[in-house]
Amino acid sequence: MSDNTLRLGVDLSKYPTLARFSMSDALIRVIIGPAGSLKTSYCFNEILRRATMQTPDARGVRHTRWVAIRNTFEVLKRATMDTAKFNIPEPVLVYTGGMQPKAEGEFELSDGTSVNLRIDFLAVDNEDVVGKLLGYEYTGGMLDELTELPEEVMLATARRAGRFPPKKLAEPSWFGVIGATNGPLKNHWLYKWHRAANGIGLDDPDIKEFLKVKNTIEDTTGRPFFELFMQPPALIRPAEPGGIWLPNPAAENVHNLPGGYAYYFNMLAGSDHKIAAYVEGKFSDLPTGKVIFTEFDRKVHVIEPKKIPPLDGHPLLIGADFGRTPAMLIAAETLDGTLVVMDEVLGENTSIEQLLDNDVIPLLNRTYPRSAVREAFGDPAGAVDGQATAASPFGVCRGKNIPMRAPTTNNQYPQRIDAVKWYLTRRGKSGRGKLLVSSKCVKLIDALERGYVYENKGNGDTPTKSHDNHVSDIADALQYLCLGVRLRGERTTRKPTVQKPKRKATVV
Repeated sequence: MSDNTLRLGVDLSKYPTLARFSMSDALIRVIIGPAGSLKTSYCFNEILRRATMQTPDARGVRHTRWVAIRNTFEVLKRATMDTAKFNIPEPVLVYTGGMQPKAEGEFELSDGTSVNLRIDFLAVDNEDVVGKLLGYEYTGGMLDELTELPEEVMLATARRAGRFPPKKLAEPSWFGVIGATNGPLKNHWLYKWHRAANGIGLDDPDIKEFLKVKNTIEDTTGRPFFELFMQPPALIRPAEPGGIWLPNPAAENVHNLPGGYAYYFNMLAGSDHKIAAYVEGKFSDLPTGKVIFTEFDRKVHVIEPKKIPPLDGHPLLIGADFGRTPAMLIAAETLDGTLVVMDEVLGENTSIEQLLDNDVIPLLNRTYPRSAVREAFGDPAGAVDGQATAASPFGVCRGKNIPMRAPTTNNQYPQRIDAVKWYLTRRGKSGRGKLLVSSKCVKLIDALERGYVYENKGNGDTPTKSHDNHVSDIADALQYLCLGVRLRGERTTRKPTVQKPKRKATVV
């Protein structure tokens, strides 16, 4: 394999953005682009390319170890690993599944040396990735769909890159982190990094950690810390609203897509955010309006997974919103009545049954094997047959050992919002919020912080119903959860009991 050619046989001269990406010496390189623009595929080609360039040891073996990270375990297996297999196929690497999937192998090069390559696949929802990364030794990291990953995962990955191979074999001649994503919202940490890297917003307190690490790396290594690459949009936006979108001749990889440009024209029926993310591959504006949960404070209400007390064995709580963009939150109560949201599970154009079968139940069985779902609260409309399947969403959930019910029958916004605000304004014994959200719940944090707004800036009291970025879906799920817990009569004096192992939630 030559350095300027993809495994698919596509000359990088036809992919100028990918070519610049491959040549960058930055410790962290991120590429943003439209859907189908070869971003993730090329990242695995880059892993292979960098592996062949490592300094060989005394036996002529080039050692490389990578971690590939995705937001959920199921998507990791279905999407990221499939892309890896396509670009680095067996028998070059042997792929193994299970709870700790990996790919590894050793293959010879034409110069007589060989490459020993291993890729460990990690999911944010499956474990404390940040804590696990601290114990890893690897050459590089690959982060897939960065819009779904918290900032601390990127920083932890960057801090540990270059720890493999050890000196006794051969120090790495290259190490670093690569990432790929469609266009994020402008409240995403990647946008702040992009601005800071260009000298904008340097007084923003949210980028202090970024600047600290950036300056340290650049001072000690002489390498740029971060570089962002943006592929051309697939279609050219009209100058005036309602105008005609045009094919962009500079777009990358259109010729390999089914239907060519039609692949993107079919996406124009979506929302502005989705068009910006998947057609243009650019940062998109935040929803406009008055933020609802102004009481939310990252410093008070966001907690790292490793700092959450062990809750396997404790009864679990679920908040849910249904429809074709369903959302579920998995939570538990601590001894002082603090409500801790550990996981978020989101679906796109899917039914609640599919979300349960493919994502929620595997997550429950994998992460909380000794816990049973004690209570689950969802949209009262979920009691109506035929919303998602022939059975009601409530019926589907109950059939899978999730005792779903409505927290109240009136489903009024003020009551639901007040329930969330009650938790946000209370403090636990530690001084932290009575509502704690794991930092891996990226969508929920975005909704609480900026995305979930009153549509009317004047005197409006109607929250947005935008499904972009799952804003309203995840916010509604939290409201049902908080209201359900509040109305069932439990208070902070009630002590959750550790349950003996019970029958897992199983798909029936």
